[in-house]
Formats: sequence, C-alpha cells, structure tokens
Amino acid sequence: MLALLPLRLTKFPRKYAALTLTFLVGWGLKNFWFDTGTSSFLVNIIETNSYRLDSLESQKRRESQLNDITDAGDTVIPLLFQSGYLTIKDYDKTTLEYTLGFPNKEVRRSFWDSLAGHFFKGIDGNPAFSLKSCIKYVNEGQPDDFMRSMRCLFADTHSEAAKNKEIHFQNMMAIVAKMMGFSVRTEVHSARGRCDMQILTSDYVYIFEFKINSTASKAMEQILEKDYAIPFENDPRRVFLIGANFSTDKRTLDDWIIKKI
Repeated sequence: MLALLPLRLTKFPRKYAALTLTFLVGWGLKNFWFDTGTSSFLVNIIETNSYRLDSLESQKRRESQLNDITDAGDTVIPLLFQSGYLTIKDYDKTTLEYTLGFPNKEVRRSFWDSLAGHFFKGIDGNPAFSLKSCIKYVNEGQPDDFMRSMRCLFADTHSEAAKNKEIHFQNMMAIVAKMMGFSVRTEVHSARGRCDMQILTSDYVYIFEFKINSTASKAMEQILEKDYAIPFENDPRRVFLIGANFSTDKRTLDDWIIKKI
C-alpha cells in the first residue's frame, strides 16, 4: 500500500515521502507497493514509448522539468516523479537541480520486478530460465552461459508494442541485470563513442554492444574500434567484451561473440 505525503521543507520547495507498507502474510512479510499502485499504466507507457531505463537513480532535474508530464519527450523521469516512484534525494542551490532516486529498497525492487513481470510474462514459468543460475554465471565469469539463458528468456517474450526495438531489447537486458542486483550502466559515454551496456560486479566487468538484425561481428568491431574497454585498463577486475545481435524475426538473441581481456 502506498501513501504519498507532501512535505514542506526549507531546503526543498516540494518533496514527497513515499511510504511502502508491509503486511504479515502467513509467517512472512509481503511488500504491497505495487498491489495498489499504477504499475500497469506506467509499464505500458514505458514499453510503447520505448523510454530508456538507464540511470533512473541519481538523475538531476530542475523543477520545471519535473512538473510538466504532458510532453515527457524521451524520458519517463517526470512521470515517475509525479507518481511517487522517484523522490527527491538532494538539491543543488547553485544549479537549481534536484537529485532523484527511489524512496527505499522495497520500491526499487518492486519497480524492477514489476517491469520484469510485464516484459517477461513467462519468466516464472519458463523452465529454461533460472534467475539464480544467471546470478551465478555473472558472479563466476561465465558470460556464454549467461547469454544462453538470455536467449531462452527473450524467445518467450513479445516486442510488438515497442516502437524502438533496439531500446526495447536493451531495456530487457537491463531489467534482468537489475533483478539480479548488479550495478548496470547503459548508454555509457566515452571519448570515442557510447557503449550500450555494462554490468559491473566485484570481480568482473561485462561490456555489451547490441545490434538489431545485423551480426555479432559488427557489434564486436564497434567495441574494439571505439575502445570501450579503455576506462578499465587499470581495473583489477577481469573484463569481458560481448557483441550481440537481436533478430526481430526470431524475437531473441541469435548470435554473440565474447572476448576476454
């Protein structure tokens, strides 16, 4: 159950405290954040408008950018703020910008779980996919096994409503990584280009480039040509480069190449 309480603070002109209530069910606690929320409405908008889901937390916006949801453009941030899924974490008096984030870990987890339930309608009933196994693969440096699991999962999903298939598939990869609890960065800018996605763990760095109806070879060529791995040259973690291709006909990953550096 969700309660949005308007707070009047000297530091912030307006701030909402989102309270998630947990209820005792049997012998455990259940989070009811999305049971009474507007998750279906939001995830449908996110999918049909092909909003990028990268870096929802720590986003910086001015008040005028948060108040107007009639023309959200290419970001869902104002809508998430107005509906209470994101709240104000900090305010910079110099730039007049608010730093946004999820109110608490229950909201964060419920948000990503809800998106997963929408994007991957058969995720719980798919015998070929195991979230626990995916976590193990990423933690233990087994990217090929991880990609095979992603191929099985994506083959059981739909993408007809998505306007931008590249963003749609990229969002699906990010959602799975977020569900697993890993640090995920998408559309990562560097001196020579923009990497599609990175998954960071304590021992490994996974750098992804995705293509649509192309080849994994071209994806890998871009990773190498644009030097996406240079920021990790002095990083003690093992780095994996993964070039992958999504087929809209097959509606899943149809090819990938992995290089370990």
